[in-house]
Amino acid sequence: MFRARRYRVFLIFAIFVLAGLYHFSDVRQWERTSATGPEALRKSGPKNKVQVDAQKDAARPAEPQKTWNPPPVLKTDAPSSSPQASKDDDSKPANTRTTERKALEEPMSTASTQLTMTISASDFQRYAQTTSSAPPMATNPTTETSQQDQRYGSLHETEEKIHWTRMPEHFPVPTESIIPIPTGKAKSMPKIQHDFKDESSDLKIDRERKLAIIKEAFEHSWTGYKSHAWMHDELRPISGTVNNPFNGWGATLVDTLDTLWIMGMKQEFEEAVIAVAGIDFTTSTRRDIPLFETTIRYLGGLVAAYDISDHKYRVLLDKAVELAEILMGVFDTPNRMPIPYYNWRPAFASQPHRAPTHIVLAELGSLSLEFTRLAQITKEAKYYDAIARITNELEIWQNNTKLPGLWPKSVDASGCKKPDTSSVRPIELPKQNLPAVEEPLVEPAVVSEPTLMDPPAKVGNSLVAKRQLSMDSPVSNHTQIKDAIKETSKESKPQIPLMPDKPECEPQGLTSPPHTNSDTFSIGGEADSVYEYLPKMYMLIGGLTDQYQKMHEAVIAAINEHSLFRAMIPDNDREILVIGSVMAFSDLDYTAEEKYKLIPDQQHLLCFVGGMYAVGAQIFSRAEDLKLASKLTDACVWAYESTPSGIMPEGFSHVACKSRDDCRWNEARWHDELFPYGVKFEQQAAARYFERRTLANPVQDSMGIVENQRTAGRKGKRQVEGAEKTLPGDAATDAAGASENLVEATGHDPLPDASTEKFNSNIQDDADNTSTMELMAQLTSSSVVPTYTPPPPPTKEELIQAKVESERLPPGITKMSSKSYILRPEAIESVFIMYRVTGNEYWREKGWEMFTSIEKVTRAEYGHSAIYDVTEKKPNGKDSMESFWLAETLKYFYLLFSEPDLVSLDDWVL
Repeated sequence: MFRARRYRVFLIFAIFVLAGLYHFSDVRQWERTSATGPEALRKSGPKNKVQVDAQKDAARPAEPQKTWNPPPVLKTDAPSSSPQASKDDDSKPANTRTTERKALEEPMSTASTQLTMTISASDFQRYAQTTSSAPPMATNPTTETSQQDQRYGSLHETEEKIHWTRMPEHFPVPTESIIPIPTGKAKSMPKIQHDFKDESSDLKIDRERKLAIIKEAFEHSWTGYKSHAWMHDELRPISGTVNNPFNGWGATLVDTLDTLWIMGMKQEFEEAVIAVAGIDFTTSTRRDIPLFETTIRYLGGLVAAYDISDHKYRVLLDKAVELAEILMGVFDTPNRMPIPYYNWRPAFASQPHRAPTHIVLAELGSLSLEFTRLAQITKEAKYYDAIARITNELEIWQNNTKLPGLWPKSVDASGCKKPDTSSVRPIELPKQNLPAVEEPLVEPAVVSEPTLMDPPAKVGNSLVAKRQLSMDSPVSNHTQIKDAIKETSKESKPQIPLMPDKPECEPQGLTSPPHTNSDTFSIGGEADSVYEYLPKMYMLIGGLTDQYQKMHEAVIAAINEHSLFRAMIPDNDREILVIGSVMAFSDLDYTAEEKYKLIPDQQHLLCFVGGMYAVGAQIFSRAEDLKLASKLTDACVWAYESTPSGIMPEGFSHVACKSRDDCRWNEARWHDELFPYGVKFEQQAAARYFERRTLANPVQDSMGIVENQRTAGRKGKRQVEGAEKTLPGDAATDAAGASENLVEATGHDPLPDASTEKFNSNIQDDADNTSTMELMAQLTSSSVVPTYTPPPPPTKEELIQAKVESERLPPGITKMSSKSYILRPEAIESVFIMYRVTGNEYWREKGWEMFTSIEKVTRAEYGHSAIYDVTEKKPNGKDSMESFWLAETLKYFYLLFSEPDLVSLDDWVL
């Protein structure tokens, strides 16, 4: 029977809910009608914006529907692979975009310093927003709020965009002190490229077939980027989503411009140029600008595209100057050393700053090519001055580091030597002059502490773990200041302790970070491009100064003496050379022999050294260096050949031979390097095995007493069915001690289940009424005697075999620090250079093997993906495609099989 009063509360609640739903549904329906319905337009009055706009539109004559047209092209015939564009064909029909095309191709006057945009907003809207093949902003809600955005901070759509504005410099360089661009008649450079002969028709057919396959791979990745990540930094080629680790300015778009031109994809190039015109470098999704990455990907990409297209697209130079003007703010420091992570927002950029005490070498010294070339094009010496001051400091310091000739990976660029604080004096301040503890801490107007300069470098996959910068957090410094204020406010005469008598900073040049006893010297990650740029800079400035030649030759001498080693591999007839890392220690603590410690590691990033040695050998007439270049490059080829996937891992370690002349394969030594503590381990394992066996197996002595060979004088305890039971006498001690030690050593109880149950039952029933002697006698006479034989410990050889199989280590490799491959270009770059320098077909053969392996395992639905583990035949993809895959890796593969005069090394600095 239904009882209404029992459910009256529920009924009342239901009535209110229904009434509320009815009310709000009517309100929403009314709102929709009032906003969009025709009745609302009639009732809203003549000043309604929608109605006014509609009336204005009705008064205008009808316009034909706009359709998308392709961007202008330079030629009416098929695109050529030559970097030089032909003149326009006057016989072709008039094009509605002729005016815009001429504006795009208008060369820039060298005397012009005020650069203006030549692409209208309508052009950008038409080509960068309405084209279906290249959506303007292929967004994905799940990836827009990515981990990078959370780390670095982002400008959300609901916030008003903040733009960079030019600020007065705090440490300007006087006009008369600006270092001028080297001028004069350039030196005659020795020929770099081999004198190639005409190829046979069969070789040409095979070469062009491979060239077409490489271009198809490029088109596959480029189409995926256009369709799913247009105007974003990177495409995620597996999921088809986007990634914006480099300020969201379209890193792949800008970085790939010159490759589009080189491959003859002129229409795609001009479409990309139109899109570049819409990039606004004055605002960003990141709160800081990573100087190194921005320079090599954006500034380098723009300048290279402007040069390769024969200066026909002025907008590229306009955008390069726009970006360079923003980046010039990083050099506004007391010693003009740059800030590696530049907070571009006016509130921060307007404050004085100092370079950090810990900066990665590559972030400091890898700016020279891009800024020098921009200075040459625009005739603006300030760009060259910015990097020349860094080069001068590196030159001064080069022969004064812990390893003369090289620079450590981490540098103190602050120019500020902290004084000795042993002599200090307290400063008394009136209590009323201190701010109240409750008041918020105000950011200081002048930043004098180097650790307050910039946020720390972000470490993770988004930055490919490429650079790491260790800096103190400004928050911790603020907390210390607040704590000091709290302490001094408690006293009637507050004091600020430990104020130095000397100035806050004593000027100094580049040096090792403070409080370090050793430095790491490497040519690989965090240092690579500093060394790579030395011979390239010499070529770029026409040899007008021998500064870069001297620095390069000092580097080569130091590498050959301390870092270069021959790796031991099973093929005794194949000499591969590797440049490892070196730990250098202070002179005061170590002898000359102990001062340098070689670390025989290898990095994919380090494979550029083969090309560096080869180019330096040609332009500086160092024939011996060319031989070394071949063996250095072949070491990377060997690494590709040694894995199941046919791809070199990111990082691994070799067995370094003590002599290049005596380096025969020795499997025993490889095993020793795999397991350096093998003999000691075997001894310890045997001792543990004997101990476990004796602890687990009681023996009967001549008196018939069951005792353990190992006696103990402590009182033992053992868990019996969830309760703790104390055993009488030494028997309890011995049994518990043996069991506990064996459980701890082996991870399981040494007694079988049946024996354990019987043993515990006897203890529980008789422990209170039976003496120790009687208990032992009972156990001895029992037919069930606890016995256990532990398995023998593995031998050294068994452990080595297990390690090799589980980690899939090729013979000669002792460990892999990183098994991934992120589509890097360094190995194929050196292979390409070696082919162009020597003309040896060996390098083309090896390059093709490298390409087919990479294409096979990295191809994804929307592009090509980095992979996790090269030691697997079918590795899983990482859903990442960095810009250098299209900008460098595929470009070098393409040039390897192109005609030798396409981007000749005698004409271009790559």
